[in-house]
Amino acid sequence: HAPIIIPAVLRVEIPYRPLFYAHLLLLHLSLATRIAGDLLLEPALRRWGGLFNALAILLFLVVTLAPWSRVARLVLPSRLAAGQTGKVPG
Repeated sequence: HAPIIIPAVLRVEIPYRPLFYAHLLLLHLSLATRIAGDLLLEPALRRWGGLFNALAILLFLVVTLAPWSRVARLVLPSRLAAGQTGKVPG
């Protein structure tokens, strides 16, 4: 649900790219590796699975926020010039 929440919170559209599936694939493979490590009683497999799980999360952040940084450079200056700060009144 993060690909929906992050653009909503940042108030920008993040264009779809096929690369968005890379972190999902890595996440599933890392989970399978961790499960195999548990079933085979191999702590090294569990550690590798945990490492790849963390890398999948980092990859998700990079792939999700990289297009936003490009969009932000184009959109935010025009919003600021128009007086739209993105702050919620209250």
